[in-house]
Amino acid sequence: MKTQSEATINAIINLCNERGYEHTPFETDYKTILKPDDMKDVVELITAGMTTGQIQMSESAHAKFDDDPKALRRYVVGLVNDRLRKAKAINGNIKYEYKQPGKLSGSKDPQLKALMQLKQLHPDNEDIEQAITARQEALKPKVEIDVSVLPADLIEKLGLNKTEETTEEAE
Repeated sequence: MKTQSEATINAIINLCNERGYEHTPFETDYKTILKPDDMKDVVELITAGMTTGQIQMSESAHAKFDDDPKALRRYVVGLVNDRLRKAKAINGNIKYEYKQPGKLSGSKDPQLKALMQLKQLHPDNEDIEQAITARQEALKPKVEIDVSVLPADLIEKLGLNKTEETTEEAE
């Protein structure tokens, strides 16, 4: 039994082989060569594999999707799109960068989680709101920039001192 990720990557590569598309795993961005009909075929293959048990699914997912084939299809469309973005074998060997990395920051922080739960109990409490904001600021990643390695014209345009290191908040 294959994992969902393996099955998706293999289905995309095999479909491109069958259709005679020029591609090389880890070099080609498959999103650029797949046509809408190809995407539908990949989704159908993965959906069929999950339905027949050839592709792994948790018991809770089986229970959730057994009675709702449309929901399974929506899930598989998301899975295929996710793999096309993140799997190096089919995205041109590019490391996936989150569009909004700050949104994930602190999501596993126990103090921030507890503050958010407390806010649900007391939604209008300013002290809790201030504590949440302070904790989120503390969790923001900091980036040290050695300006001495930057081009001189950029340093001048930004008004930076070439001899000092600057600490900027990552966005």
